[in-house]
Amino acid sequence: MATETLTARTRPLAFPFRMTREGAAITGRQGHVRSRIAALLFTLPGDRVFLPGFGIGVAQLLFLPMTASLWSRVQSSLAANLAKALAGEVLADSITVTVGPKEDDSAVLRIVIRYQLAALNLAEEAVFDLADGTLAVPGMESP
Repeated sequence: MATETLTARTRPLAFPFRMTREGAAITGRQGHVRSRIAALLFTLPGDRVFLPGFGIGVAQLLFLPMTASLWSRVQSSLAANLAKALAGEVLADSITVTVGPKEDDSAVLRIVIRYQLAALNLAEEAVFDLADGTLAVPGMESP
């Protein structure tokens, strides 16, 4: 009887989903975590049937007055959602979220998320700027 050894070489699909010549585009752990954060930001609460609390819907923020109370509400909601959505991928106690105006431009809402990848012991930072009706995601195309 022959014994076969299976190796776990699975890699997550890239977000947004796209095809390449080799098949579906894949990404590494860092890209996967960043895409999950982007999905959490863009998804409206209630959009996912089996996860009704998932998402904060940053598109809604475009039409709200930029006040300190809004920033703190987004910050606490985002931190709670991130801890749940990234469980196992990121060390839960390493997640910090900062929401507020950009230093040099008060018309831009800046969201800064810092976290540490659990498997790689690597500190990461994701910065998102919300201005002029769009969300700028450095290093990623906006969906």
